[in-house]
Amino acid sequence: MKKTVFILMAILLSPPSCLQAQEKNYEPAWNSLRNHHTPEWLVDAKFGIYCHWGIQTISYEKGKEDWTDEQLLKQFKGENFNADEWAKLFETAGAKFGGVIGWHGSDLKHWDSNISDYNTAKVGPKIDIVGEVFKAVRKRNMKTLVSYHSIEGDEWIDFAKEGVNKYHPIFFGWMPVLVVPRALTIKK
Repeated sequence: MKKTVFILMAILLSPPSCLQAQEKNYEPAWNSLRNHHTPEWLVDAKFGIYCHWGIQTISYEKGKEDWTDEQLLKQFKGENFNADEWAKLFETAGAKFGGVIGWHGSDLKHWDSNISDYNTAKVGPKIDIVGEVFKAVRKRNMKTLVSYHSIEGDEWIDFAKEGVNKYHPIFFGWMPVLVVPRALTIKK
C-alpha cells in the first residue's frame, strides 16, 4: 500500500509528459496525444489530488476480493457521495488541481458516456462522477484532472477521447494496466 501511495504521489508531484494540456479536441491516436505539452502552471502547481472511487474500491473490502464486477456493482451505490465536500477537502489540503479516475480496472466508465451504457450515470450509483466532481472543483477555481486506466486492447482511447472532449479537463493521464508509461521513471 505504501508503495502504491508513493507511486501515485510521484505521478502527481512531478510534471511527466503523460499529463497533457487540453488545448483542442484529441484524435484517438497516440501521435495526437503526444503533440501536447505540459502547461507551465502544472510545473508550478506542485500538488493536486485525484481519487480512485469505483467498484474496484469495494473489492478491497474483506470477503469481497473475489467478487465479480456484477456483484461489486450492486454494492456501488454512492449514497454518501458529495462532490462539493470532495472539492472542499481538496482545496483545504492546498491542492491546486483535483479530479477522479475516469475508469479503472473494469469496463465501468465513471461518466455519462454516449459510447457505452455501462457507466455510473446509468448503472450503480447513477451519478456522473467525473462531471459532478469537475463542477465542484471548477467552482473553487481549481484545475481538473481525469485519469484513464486501460483495460485490454486499444478501444480505451476512444473512451478517453470522449471523456476529454466532453469535460475538457485541463490535463489528463492514461495508464495501461500494470504498465508504467515511458515518460515516468521510478527509482528505488
